[in-house]
Amino acid sequence: MSEEKLKECEQYLKESNLLENEDKLLIVEKGDYWEKIAFFNIQSRGYYYFTKKSIIFIGDLGATKFKAPYKNIKDIKKCNVGLFIPTGIKLTVFDEKKNKNKTYKMSLLKRDKWIKYIWEQKN
Repeated sequence: MSEEKLKECEQYLKESNLLENEDKLLIVEKGDYWEKIAFFNIQSRGYYYFTKKSIIFIGDLGATKFKAPYKNIKDIKKCNVGLFIPTGIKLTVFDEKKNKNKTYKMSLLKRDKWIKYIWEQKN
């Protein structure tokens, strides 16, 4: 992604109050988010925004699915999505508002690269 497009995305995130002024957008990556609703796993396509402080996912319809600060990530594991597709990353993140852990299931190509990247940002 060009530097100009990255700045546009960063400005959009700031205007949407998803990115703090002192934070900076580093990478934008297309991917999917999987969530369990009742007995079904629902796939949302969209973009992951990797900042200096957090991961933000926004679905194609503009709905924010989650924001996970790196400092609150407790665990990262590989998982499958859609039963057998090996692109899943399961994040366990402490939710400060609810005072409990929440699990998010991300799906990104080159999963090992992203797991390594997230651990590096966390530490």
